[in-house]
Amino acid sequence: MLLSIKLKANGYDVVVTSDCASIVQRASCERPDAILLDLGLPPTDGYAVMEMLQKSRELSQIPVVVVSGRERRYNYQKVIRSGASDFLQKPVETHELLEALKQVLMATT
Repeated sequence: MLLSIKLKANGYDVVVTSDCASIVQRASCERPDAILLDLGLPPTDGYAVMEMLQKSRELSQIPVVVVSGRERRYNYQKVIRSGASDFLQKPVETHELLEALKQVLMATT
């Protein structure tokens, strides 16, 4: 929720979901410019979400930035291999979040 507040304060439109299925469903309907994804989502995890996104031609084009409390040094390579564009470890500073989004959004245009 804190990330949502930071993004809204910086002019981003934000949609928040709390489980794996709703992320894929909302992405299918709304086609967001980017997805911020926590690895610790019920009922499976963020890796399952990335797998579902990668199976769809349209959804696989949406950049995913993983934001997680899990250690970056142990998870970065797996996150990138799973289809994410970047990995940020919590707690995330506002400038880090904004820079990561800027980079992935520029890469898609």
